[in-house]
Amino acid sequence: MLEISNILGLWVLIFSLFLFIISMFAYLRNTSKRIFFVTIAFAIFFIKGIILFYGIFNQNVNNIISSGFGIFLDFIILTFLIATIIRK
Repeated sequence: MLEISNILGLWVLIFSLFLFIISMFAYLRNTSKRIFFVTIAFAIFFIKGIILFYGIFNQNVNNIISSGFGIFLDFIILTFLIATIIRK
């Protein structure tokens, strides 16, 4: 039986893919550096979601994410998002 956290993890994965695709199309229409940074942030968020979802089935991957790698990815994502705000 699937736990609620697994179902939510799958929805986060799907939603991050959706946001990545939308931001990629927005960047292709308007080659702004701000949109590029947002696209990279969503791409990293999607990659993190893939790793987390795979970690549900593989304990070794789950240990890697919980050891600080996930926090590092969050830091990179936030860095790209703040770059869109700061960048002129």
